[in-house]
Amino acid sequence: MKTKVLVLAAVFLLVPLAVVAGESPLHGIWKVDANTIRASHPHAFVIKDGIYECQSCTPSFSLPADGAFHAVPSDPRRDEMAVLVIDAHKVQITERKNGIMVANTLREMNGDNALAEVTYQDFSGKNPVISKFRHHRDGMASGDAHPVSGNWHKAVYTSVSNSRRAFTYNVNGRRMEMNDPRGHAFVARMDGSEAPYTGSHLVSSVSVEKLAPHRVRMQTRHEGQVVGITTVHVLPGGNMMRVVKESPVDGSRLSYVAMRVRSTSLTSDLAPMGGISPGSCDAGGCATVR
Repeated sequence: MKTKVLVLAAVFLLVPLAVVAGESPLHGIWKVDANTIRASHPHAFVIKDGIYECQSCTPSFSLPADGAFHAVPSDPRRDEMAVLVIDAHKVQITERKNGIMVANTLREMNGDNALAEVTYQDFSGKNPVISKFRHHRDGMASGDAHPVSGNWHKAVYTSVSNSRRAFTYNVNGRRMEMNDPRGHAFVARMDGSEAPYTGSHLVSSVSVEKLAPHRVRMQTRHEGQVVGITTVHVLPGGNMMRVVKESPVDGSRLSYVAMRVRSTSLTSDLAPMGGISPGSCDAGGCATVR
């Protein structure tokens, strides 16, 4: 009898936590494995004769590289930019939206003409995110342009601050809640309908579509325009999740694997991650979800 009990216990432990608890496979606290991040951030620009020209922007535009803020063609991410040439190898680009600084990028050439060291600060939420990556250039800058000029694509991440590496999904029937340490949060039905997105200067709404029990697609919007498409797929076993993020605004793409940290008992004391606490209805739209 004792042997039979031990065998049953062993079988029980092999069953994924989400299945045992009768939860959605998406339900839980997840943490990004930084070693799995793969990214492409297209950016083609030239700095020459004191002028910054963004060639990959739609529409393309130019502004003085004098460190002062200048108006740029408005899109959901920014309406002002400041480009500061620090020295012969280093340039800083700062972006604002509605008078609020939302991003700061420091680009530095470090000996390899095809590689730039980039430090990117994201101020779109309550808590900033600092990421560092090596940006690979496809073509060399012309001889009389600043050395950081060129056509940049592939990005290899070397570090990401903790405020970007964790997030919580709480799934209850057709309702999905998300919050993370940046202060970003939403409560939405998984039927593709639009719901408010809080805690971000650059995202105002989200729609969530359930593609399968283990997979959803989310579209984020700002000023009526889709700014991000995220596909989430829980892998076999239930404790790993593949996430792919794409931006129709600038053509960037980022993917990573997240590991499940906790699957049950999602309460604010176990997951003090800012935004709304799982189970609350502080975000608009929750009351309409049944």
